[in-house]
Amino acid sequence: LIHYGAVFYALVCPRPPPTATPEQVKLFKQYTAPSALVNKTSIKGKTVREGQKTFRITHVDQLVETGTYLRVHVHPKRSPRCYEIDWKSRIIVVADSYVVLDKPAGTSVGGTTDNIEETCATFATRALGLTSPLRTTHQIDNCTEGCVVLARTKEYCSVFHGKIREKTVKKLYLALAAAPLPVGIITHYMHPINMASRLVSEDNHILLIMDD
Repeated sequence: LIHYGAVFYALVCPRPPPTATPEQVKLFKQYTAPSALVNKTSIKGKTVREGQKTFRITHVDQLVETGTYLRVHVHPKRSPRCYEIDWKSRIIVVADSYVVLDKPAGTSVGGTTDNIEETCATFATRALGLTSPLRTTHQIDNCTEGCVVLARTKEYCSVFHGKIREKTVKKLYLALAAAPLPVGIITHYMHPINMASRLVSEDNHILLIMDD
């Protein structure tokens, strides 16, 4: 799980959810009491809020203090398709500051919260034998196949993000329909929420333009 990036820690435990058991609440109070925090060397100079920030554990020999909060994703989202791909054949361009990859369907560009190992960026880095890991500059859906730009440097990440903000980068999708569609603009209304929307809305629409 540590190898996948599915284990996180925080110096101070965040407040338990309403579903916490009495024993869990008792432990929370025990390890977050001022008398307990004052003796933690790792929290010195930090506020409680800063101490509650979570970090990923990346090494199996990483030590944590007693009372440290751990969050473990015991069932990380897997991407077995990564092991079936000839990644070198999917590389389109290798430049000094970036790499263009023909992303296979069924793979994640930069990973998920609980799996940063089985990603396009990781496997493309290994295929090219690079010493520094490739960085994601943008995302396309797991089920989508197509070109993605991976940065070789932190500086180029900023450059590419600037291009996105300035709208000088455009994504063009080619979709396969199960039945014939009329040519023209098809309006798809989605409910404006932060998570992936599944609700129809009368506002905030997405436009799909169908060409011949």
